[in-house]
Amino acid sequence: MFIDAIVAEITYNCPRCARIYRSKRPLNRHLKYECGIDPQFFCPYCPFKTKRKTSLKTHIDLSVFYRRHQCDACGKSYKNKCHLNSHKRHECGVEPKFFCPHCPYKTKRETALKTHQLLKLSDVDFNQETLLVSE
Repeated sequence: MFIDAIVAEITYNCPRCARIYRSKRPLNRHLKYECGIDPQFFCPYCPFKTKRKTSLKTHIDLSVFYRRHQCDACGKSYKNKCHLNSHKRHECGVEPKFFCPHCPYKTKRETALKTHQLLKLSDVDFNQETLLVSE
C-alpha cells in the first residue's frame, strides 16, 4: 500500500507549460506534437487542423460519413455526388421547363410535374398526353 501511494504521486511536468502527466510517454508526445507547436495535421477536405494524428483520423472518418457535396453556384448540398451533378445539369440556374396545363405550377423536373398532377389534380379528367407540357 505504501508503494502504491508513492507511485501514485510520481508525476512528470512539462518544462514549457503547466501540464502534468503520470508517465513519460504522454509527456514526450505532448512535447513533440503539442506544446508550443502549431497544428501539423490538416484535413484535406475542410479547414480542420489538429496537433494529433489520431484526432485527424477520427475527424476524417466521421466527416467522410457526413460529408456533403455542395454546389458552388447556389450552395445546395447533397449526400451523393451524382445528385449534385444532376442538380447542376437540370436545376441550378435553369428555368422551369415543365408546366401544368391546369394550374400555374411549373417545375424543372418531369417527375415532379407527374407527381403534382397525380396528387393535386386527381379530380381533373385528363389523359396521358396532357400529363406533360414542356415548352
